[in-house]
Amino acid sequence: MKPEDFIKSMTKKDGVLVIFDNDADGISSASLMVNCLKKLHGIEPYLISQPMPTDKNLISRVKTTLPTKIIIMDLAIDQQKQVAEKLSGMAPLLIIDHHQITNNINNKRILHYNPRFRNSHIYQSTTYLTYKICSNLCDMTNRLWITGIGMTGDYDLKDSQDLVKEVCKKYNVDKDLYKTEFGRLVDIISLANSSEIIKSENIVNIIVKAGSMEDVMKNESLINAYKIVQTEIAFLDSDIQASTEMHKNLVLYELKTKYNLRAFVSTKLSEMHHEKIVVVYQKKGSKVKLSGRHQLGVFNVAKVLQDSAASLKAGAGGHNNAAGGSVDVRDWDAYKLNLVEICRKLKNPIN
Repeated sequence: MKPEDFIKSMTKKDGVLVIFDNDADGISSASLMVNCLKKLHGIEPYLISQPMPTDKNLISRVKTTLPTKIIIMDLAIDQQKQVAEKLSGMAPLLIIDHHQITNNINNKRILHYNPRFRNSHIYQSTTYLTYKICSNLCDMTNRLWITGIGMTGDYDLKDSQDLVKEVCKKYNVDKDLYKTEFGRLVDIISLANSSEIIKSENIVNIIVKAGSMEDVMKNESLINAYKIVQTEIAFLDSDIQASTEMHKNLVLYELKTKYNLRAFVSTKLSEMHHEKIVVVYQKKGSKVKLSGRHQLGVFNVAKVLQDSAASLKAGAGGHNNAAGGSVDVRDWDAYKLNLVEICRKLKNPIN
C-alpha cells in the first residue's frame, strides 16, 4: 500500500488523528495534510504535536481522541517501536518521515513511508514528501507557499530542487529560501512556538485558514508570541558571546531561559561556526535537553550525540546535520566529557 492509498481509503466518518513534530517542517507538513483531508474527504483531523522522542503521556492522550486512523508526520517513531505498536493497536497507522531509519516497522497495521528505504542518503523534508503525496490526490498548488516554509525550515534542499524551483518561480524569490520571506516566516513560527504562549496545533490552524504567507505574518497572536521571544533573544546575545565554550571541532553553549530555544540558538551558532559541531544544552527538570547542528556536512551530528550516550541514561537521534538528544542530569558531566573527547578525535579536513 502507498500513502496515497491509505489517505484515499478514508471517509468522512473516520476519526483521523494527525501527530506531528513541533518544528517548522512538522507544522508545515501537518498543515498540508489537514488541507488535503478537508479537500478530499471533508475531514477535520484532531491534532497532537510532539517533540522527538515523543512525550511519555502520548498514548494516554491518543486514547482520548478515539481515532480510527492515525497519521504520524516528521517523527522518527521507528526509534520507539513499542510506542508505534501501541498506537497501531488503536488504529491503522501511516508514518510519513525522513529521518535516518532505525527499524522497518511496516506490517499489516503500519504503513511506514520514508524515502530512505529506497536511498539511505537521500534528504527530503517531510513537507516536501507530504506535498508530493497530497498532490497525487488533489490540487495543492495554492498551498505551495506552505511547502516553501517547511522546506526552508528544514534547511537541506539539495534533494528537493524540483519544488524549490517551483517555489522560486511562483513567488519570485531567490533560490536561497532562508534569505527570503520564507526564512523570515520560519523564524517567526519557530520563535512563537518556543514561547509556549501559542501551541503548535494553533499554528497549524492559523496556516490552514490562511490564504497566503502574508496572512500568516499578519496573525496577531503569532506575532505577539514572536515578539516576546525575540526580546528574550536580545538579552541572550551577550551571554552567548561570553559563555560559549570552544573545543576542537565543537562549540558548546548552555541555554538558560524558560523558553525552548535550543534549536533556534544552535542553528544561529552553527551559521557562525559552520566548520564545527554546535551543541546547545538546557537543563529541564531531571533531564538535559540537547540540540546539535553542523552546517558543512563533514561530521555526522546524530552519530556523535549517540556515541556520546554510550552506557549512560541518554538518547539521541536525527540527521547528519541536525540532531537532538536527552541526558539524565546525573549523567550530564560524563556525557559532556564523552562529547568533548569524541569531537576532539574527529578528523576535520577544513582544519
